[in-house]
Amino acid sequence: MLKSLVRKCLTLTPYELKRKTVLAKDTLSAIELGLAVFKSRGITEPIVQIGAFDGVSFDPLRDFIKADTHTAILVEPIEQSFQKLSSLYEGAKNIHLKNVAIAETDGTATMYRAKQEGRWADHQVVKQLASFDPQHLVWHGVELHELEKVQVKAVSLDTLVSEFQLDSIGFLQIDTEGFDAEVVRMALKQSIPPKMINFESSHLKKDDAAKLFQELQNHSYVWIHSGWDTFAVHRSVAESWFN
Repeated sequence: MLKSLVRKCLTLTPYELKRKTVLAKDTLSAIELGLAVFKSRGITEPIVQIGAFDGVSFDPLRDFIKADTHTAILVEPIEQSFQKLSSLYEGAKNIHLKNVAIAETDGTATMYRAKQEGRWADHQVVKQLASFDPQHLVWHGVELHELEKVQVKAVSLDTLVSEFQLDSIGFLQIDTEGFDAEVVRMALKQSIPPKMINFESSHLKKDDAAKLFQELQNHSYVWIHSGWDTFAVHRSVAESWFN
């Protein structure tokens, strides 16, 4: 009777009642589509990955970087992870590694991670989390007494771009555990903004998310959300798909 009453009431409105369709889990991500477009459109600018970890675990660029000849600059602040990254790409002439964190200013910075002992020692997700904000790890279930501080070298995105003499960035991948919005903003201040940006957006606070996407729109980006990430494409690239 309740359903009938609801349907009858809905006939008096512009709305209708539909059964929710349960779709199969997606098998193709926005970043995979983006990388395919990146290569097919002949984009030659370098790939820059901020927060590369060990180059294997949950790395959306791994297969593309290994199979391609594009110049790639991979940035990882934590020494142990950086050593694994170095071993993985040893001898690759097109891949350049940098053991730093991207921050607002050059110098040193304090990062937080779960202690490399106890219940998180072998946790595949938590072991790769390192953040400027300890509350980011608390959000993932790590208690404050389980955290340790790590001092790392830090440089701004401007400094990184200058060091590698980049005129522009073709594809910018960001996974900085709560610092993604700040890195995106640094990228938007470049004289030539990246053609494509993929960043973790799920941790953005509501007000900051609204501001960030307005900034992306003001800089002529369009975007799509996929899982925890947002994939943004400069409109000049998106428009070229139809030419």
